[in-house]
Parts: sequence; C-alpha cells; structure tokens
Amino acid sequence: MKYSNNKGTKITTTPKLREGGYGSFEGDSIAADNQKIANVYGYQDGKEFQQATGEDYWNKLQDAYYKLDSENSQNTNLTKSDRAESAKQVQKRMSSELLHIAKTTQKQGGGNVMVVSSGMSINEYLSTMTNKYEGKPMQNAAVTKLVYKNGKFKVQGPIGTLHYVNKGQKIAADK
Repeated sequence: MKYSNNKGTKITTTPKLREGGYGSFEGDSIAADNQKIANVYGYQDGKEFQQATGEDYWNKLQDAYYKLDSENSQNTNLTKSDRAESAKQVQKRMSSELLHIAKTTQKQGGGNVMVVSSGMSINEYLSTMTNKYEGKPMQNAAVTKLVYKNGKFKVQGPIGTLHYVNKGQKIAADK
C-alpha cells in the first residue's frame, strides 16, 4: 500500500517488517506468558530468564514462542503457516526486506529512508549485525541509524536513541 502526503513524502507499507509472529500466543502480553516461556529454558520465571539470557533475550523469547506453538501448547487448530515464527525467520524476512529497500533506493539515486517496525523484531534483526547490540528493550520512537554501503548495512551511532524525541520535546516546549 502506498500513500503520499502534501509534501511529496512517499510512504510504503510492507508486512515483512512487522513484529514477530506469535501464532496461538498472538495478542498475549509477554507477562501473561512469562512462566511458560521461562520453563522452555528451565528458568523459574520471566525475570530470571531475561537476566540470564542478556543480549540473546529477544531471540530466545521469539524461539520460545516458536517452540511452544510448534508443540501446540495452547491446543489450537492453527495451520502451520499461522504458527509462531522463530527468531531466524524474523531475522531473515527483516534482513531481506531492508536489503530490498536499500537496493531499490540506491537504484533510484539514493537518499534517506525511514523504516518503522516493532521493537522486538528490530532487536532480533540488530542482534545479527553489530557488536554494539546489547539487547536493551526499544522504547517507542527510538531510532537506530543504519547505513547501506557496498552491499552491507552498518549501524551508525547509538542503538535505540531517543535523540529525535528529545529534540521534538524541546522544540515544542520552546514554542
């Protein structure tokens, strides 16, 4: 789906940059499923699981949903294609779509592109591409700048910065 605003900004949506698919857990909060998820890896609770897994937390969380849903732990009638994704599946589709966007933009003369996605999916993707990644949760409106050059992406600057949010708040306060 494509949109345009009065300044000529082109907006394109794609399901390939959505959050991870949770299958029969779709719509649940992580808190609601914490115990089941922690048990997949032998932890007592979600807090212990998160602390123990550190920067791997988001990938392990996604993989726990995948494992539980593959085992049909919720006793649903979902088809295989509607089941939860693994972290690798999320990473692959995010990587593929970002590469497509970069190559398309490059063919059109280059320039900046803003991509919006889910914090969990972003974390899963970033975990594969930089040693700057620490696994911290993404706050709403956090920004991570990626630069595409010579066929590769590189993180430029901090991961998950609120610089633009803070700058906007300052401008609004000064009015």
